[in-house]
Amino acid sequence: DDDDDDDEEEEAAGARGACMSKEDWLAREEAEPHPGLSPADAEQELPYLQMINALLPPTIRAIAWCPVVPHFNARFACSMRSYKYFFVRADMNIEGMRAAAKLLEGSHDFRNFCKIDSSKPNLTFTRHIISFDIIPVVEQETESRYSVWSMDIKATAFLWHQVRAMAAILFAVGRGELEENFVSYMLDISRCPQKPHYNIASEEPLLLYHCHFPRDLVCFVPPLASHVRNEQVLDAICSQLVCRSALADAMRTSLCSRLVRLGASSETQRRATGKGEEEANGAMVMYEEVDRERRAPHLQGSKQGVHISHAESKTSGVDNVKRIE
Repeated sequence: DDDDDDDEEEEAAGARGACMSKEDWLAREEAEPHPGLSPADAEQELPYLQMINALLPPTIRAIAWCPVVPHFNARFACSMRSYKYFFVRADMNIEGMRAAAKLLEGSHDFRNFCKIDSSKPNLTFTRHIISFDIIPVVEQETESRYSVWSMDIKATAFLWHQVRAMAAILFAVGRGELEENFVSYMLDISRCPQKPHYNIASEEPLLLYHCHFPRDLVCFVPPLASHVRNEQVLDAICSQLVCRSALADAMRTSLCSRLVRLGASSETQRRATGKGEEEANGAMVMYEEVDRERRAPHLQGSKQGVHISHAESKTSGVDNVKRIE
């Protein structure tokens, strides 16, 4: 899922009526009784989840539904949204990324951390991030360069591509290309009135993890049969990806063994494995470095790169800002 663009006044007016504020809409929602659904009534309903999921790709699943009042609006009734952005640790400085992530918490003007839609001149850029944590997916594998980590972000609302923009800057901090305090500089519009040029992070590892609704407005009905089917679909996806990971790992191990047989230096082995002469599990690192040099002229458009021009760094007044490819 991609991060969305919430709370625009133009869309809000179209969704809830031009004469109704969000506060008025919430007041009307609270005044109307919630149309509760008994188990017996639920059995008489159409198989909504089965019908919806049949039209969706396997990686997008509808898992529950509920009856609502006639004027219910899922966008404005949502009190909090949670996103996860997954990434592989590699050689990134996790503690530096965590420190930079904490600077994003609270209410800020995030115009430098989003994609700006010129067709919405009245858009406000202030958003409130409740929490921004960077945690390992598997606690026991934190030291491995191939350990999977997650950026867990909770906020009341997000701007267009805000999560992917924040992830791109944090990756630059993790690689040592930006200082942690550059985040504070980008949040200070008086010092950084123009968005630096950089490419946002890929959309593939991004997950809209949870939408929070008040329990008195939303009471989901999760049919057991649908849960079982969704679990089967997701289990098949997991199995397929695990097999693909095993294939890549076997190839990586084979390449590292070749490095050892060819008499690579201990430093080369250490860089390839991350563990000196221990099990060879990182040869793809060396392969990627050689391949990166070979393809250097073609890497200027890489999504993961963050490019800040020298002229911008000189006029910004921020030290230690350098050109990042």
